[in-house]
Amino acid sequence: RRQTGGGAILHDRELTYSLVLPPGHPLARQNERLYQIVHEVFVRSLWPPASQPGEPSHLHIRGEGITRPPTDEPFLCFQRRAKGDVVFVSENSSESAANMSQNPSPAMDDWKIIGSAQRRYHGAVLQHGSLLIERSPSAPELKGLRDLAGRSAAEDAVISAVTSGLSSALALRLHPTKLPAELESIATRIANNKYGTPAWTKRR
Repeated sequence: RRQTGGGAILHDRELTYSLVLPPGHPLARQNERLYQIVHEVFVRSLWPPASQPGEPSHLHIRGEGITRPPTDEPFLCFQRRAKGDVVFVSENSSESAANMSQNPSPAMDDWKIIGSAQRRYHGAVLQHGSLLIERSPSAPELKGLRDLAGRSAAEDAVISAVTSGLSSALALRLHPTKLPAELESIATRIANNKYGTPAWTKRR
C-alpha cells in the first residue's frame, strides 16, 4: 500500500524513482506536464532517437488511459493503463502505437514498463514511479524491458542518464547527499510504527 494509491507494485527487478518539488517550482501544480516531462526523460535515456531514418521507436507515452469501475481494475499496477504511462510496442504493432490515443484499450503487445503516481501536500508534490527491468518470478505475467527489447539495460547507466536529464528538464541542480539525521530518524519511526505493521499493510 502506498500514499498515492493505485494498483499493487512488486519491487523486484525494477528501478524505483522518487521526485519531490517544492510549492514554488513552476511544475508543482502541473501534474500532467510533470508526468510527461519525467517519462520523456526516461524514454530518451532508455531508447535514444533512431540512428536511421524511419527506424521505429518501441517506447511510447500513452495519450489516453483506460477507465474501468474500481472493482474491475487489475490488482497489479502494471496491468493497468493510465494516460502518460510508458509502454513498449513491438515492431509488428506500429499501427497500434499510432492509434493508441484513439483506441486506448491495451493490445497483447502493449506492455507497460513505466508508471508513476503523485501526491500533493501543502503545495509540494511527490511523484514516484517504477521501471520494469525484467520479468520477476513472483509476477511472471509482467514483462520488463530486457524481456521485450532483447537488450540489456545497465542500471547505473540508466540512473546516470535519467538524473542528468531530469536536472536539465526541471532546471534543478542535483548533487549526491544524505538525508539529515533528523529526517532519517522520522522516516525510521514512520516505517516501524505505520508501514511495517500488519494493521497498515493488510487494511483494505
